Amino acid sequence: MKSKLILIILLISLAFNIGVILRFFPKQTDRDVPIMPEPPAQRTFTGRGVFHNEEFRTIRINNINLRMLYFAELAKPEINKEIISDLAIKLIESQSNLDRAVLNHYLENRLQMTDEEAAEYFTRFKQSYEYRGRRSRENNRNRSNEWKNIVLFYYYLFYV
Repeated sequence: MKSKLILIILLISLAFNIGVILRFFPKQTDRDVPIMPEPPAQRTFTGRGVFHNEEFRTIRINNINLRMLYFAELAKPEINKEIISDLAIKLIESQSNLDRAVLNHYLENRLQMTDEEAAEYFTRFKQSYEYRGRRSRENNRNRSNEWKNIVLFYYYLFYV
């Protein structure tokens, strides 16, 4: 009688442990939504991306160098607020120049496109950004709910 009871408790414990472990694996339905919209069958616009622009590349390298200088200055044991604030201002200006270069590149490309090409091209960009934002919010929500469920499970398991 006692061995049967221990076996039943062991099987129930094993079932709960398997359930908790399987909770960490993603469901197949999470991968049903495509990452980005399907590319068009035939692309008529042949403009190159912003990363092929030499002006953008130099601004980006300058931004990266300023960022490394900023963090190197923060890592020093003696903090000089004047140098850090100057680097922060330069870094903000560099980031602004970087954004300006990207937006100017998109504007130049738009001026070369027809209305149909522009509608298709920028609608895909918009859908991509909407999808990334939605997935990010869903991942954060799922992650927080997952931990809440685990905590509640162990709370009810041990304290109730």
